[in-house]
Amino acid sequence: VELAVGEPAGTLAAHPRVLASLHAPNLGPQSPLAVRRQQSTALSVAAIGSDGVLWYLAPEPDGQVWRARPLARGADTRFAPVLLEERGADTVAWVSGASGENRLLLLHDPARPGQRPIDLTLPAMGAAAPTGVAGAPSRLVYVDARQGLSPLLAADLGTDHVAARVARSLGMLAEPPRLAAAQVGSTTRDAYTAIG
Repeated sequence: VELAVGEPAGTLAAHPRVLASLHAPNLGPQSPLAVRRQQSTALSVAAIGSDGVLWYLAPEPDGQVWRARPLARGADTRFAPVLLEERGADTVAWVSGASGENRLLLLHDPARPGQRPIDLTLPAMGAAAPTGVAGAPSRLVYVDARQGLSPLLAADLGTDHVAARVARSLGMLAEPPRLAAAQVGSTTRDAYTAIG
């Protein structure tokens, strides 16, 4: 995996400057990934390898050395992980199929070793297509994809007790479902792939 940065104005540079070249097993051009800008010059990346291993890639505190850390096994490779900001640190969310059913897991500050993920999946539900909400950096939405109406779930990460709630129902979703969301004023707008 190579991380490169283009021109400051956002135009694609003819020769982008390579920030880091990382070697993590089973990561390639088809790997689902998420990128978050930590500060004006620092980036973090979450990516899922073809073997279902979730990787977190970020610079060390000195900013000079990048490290790739495996966070979990059994990630669903159909859905990209999500990188959000929570209390000034990265939070990674991903769909895990390790238990035989899809669960949405959340790990705050993945650079700190020894932490355990939080399961945001509600009872008797599954999880698919997680995404951050543009304009609301600490909000996460995902779906419990079903045959027929599918619940859209939301979680606000800036609270002491993060919990998901049903936000509304969506129509029949395509397989695999895709979801995007943005905060417009006080309203969250959702876009999703539907059948019919």
